Amino acid sequence: EIHAGNDVTTEDDELDQYGIIHDVGPLAEAEIDALHPEIKSRCVDSNYKKFREIPVDEVQKEDLNEGEIVFLNVKASRGACKLQTAVTSQASGCWRWPNPDGATLWVHQIVHSVTSVTCCTNPLSAILPNCCQNTYPQYCQCKDIVDTQVFKQCGAS
Repeated sequence: EIHAGNDVTTEDDELDQYGIIHDVGPLAEAEIDALHPEIKSRCVDSNYKKFREIPVDEVQKEDLNEGEIVFLNVKASRGACKLQTAVTSQASGCWRWPNPDGATLWVHQIVHSVTSVTCCTNPLSAILPNCCQNTYPQYCQCKDIVDTQVFKQCGAS
């Protein structure tokens, strides 16, 4: 298109992708040791952390934009109760790059850095009403996390 004289692109020329950047904890000593010397010299006295990018859909992205709490996929758990991660946005940003697949000109990626908390969900509450309290007493129940105040009380990090 650009070679043909069309140097203007529109949203139709972009593939939107959405994601969150989730803090998964500090780097292990071996990972810190493996960092490039230039990184170590520029980041003296830093707390090195690991982050993971997790894709989200457009509805979840909009909820994060609105300050809502989003519940991510269920984690592997013990027994009938399941652990889940609840997140809320701290900030967001985006960038574009040429689409390597060529179906559209650009990839437009929108990401949110998030604060998270682990909570317990009980899909069998009618049969096992105390499952979360008995299996995971250290976590709030996901159904109780209805606003940012409760989210913070549940130990958001």
